[in-house]
Amino acid sequence: MRKLTVSMIAACAAISLTVAGCGSEDATPAQETTTTVSSPVEASAGEEASTETAVPSQPGVTAPTQGGVTTNPDEIGGIQEVSGEGFAARIQVLNEPKMHTGHTLTFPVVIDVDSGSMNADPSYWEVRTLSGRTIEGSHDSGIPIVIASGPIDGHVEGLVTFFGADATESIVEVALYSDGSKSQEPIARWTLPTPVAVADIAALGE
Repeated sequence: MRKLTVSMIAACAAISLTVAGCGSEDATPAQETTTTVSSPVEASAGEEASTETAVPSQPGVTAPTQGGVTTNPDEIGGIQEVSGEGFAARIQVLNEPKMHTGHTLTFPVVIDVDSGSMNADPSYWEVRTLSGRTIEGSHDSGIPIVIASGPIDGHVEGLVTFFGADATESIVEVALYSDGSKSQEPIARWTLPTPVAVADIAALGE
């Protein structure tokens, strides 16, 4: 009986050692697996964070200006913000031209002077044709609500007139200068979406 008990104890001890050995071998790979998996996850998260923070740091795009004055063309209907010596204003050429008495183009204009005062004398304006010819603004007392000479310090609506339009020409742009000499770049200009043939321009009032 004693021999049987000793044999059983020895067998149990051998089984315990075998089981313990298996547990020890299984534990080591589990630790290695955990370390191997966590490393790529942390690297991936780091890369994503770097990409997300880089986007807001990109600089914004600003419109080109010259001396604080926007000079890039805008289409008819757009509002140009302009500034000069002693004034800041918003100017809009509302729509395409109308014809008065066969040879005088008219453009409807809205001017809002936000600070100071400015002059938008007809001689400060100019129309450019598809061929490159220019037509200067003119004074026409026969047309009502014409933008007149003199300082503007508030809200004004009216027409700018251009005498001498050739029926064979097409209009592509209207521009406003800081003075009548037109020696510098326009302070604002508007392009027509497509060239408009003078012969096809509707009469004023239509």
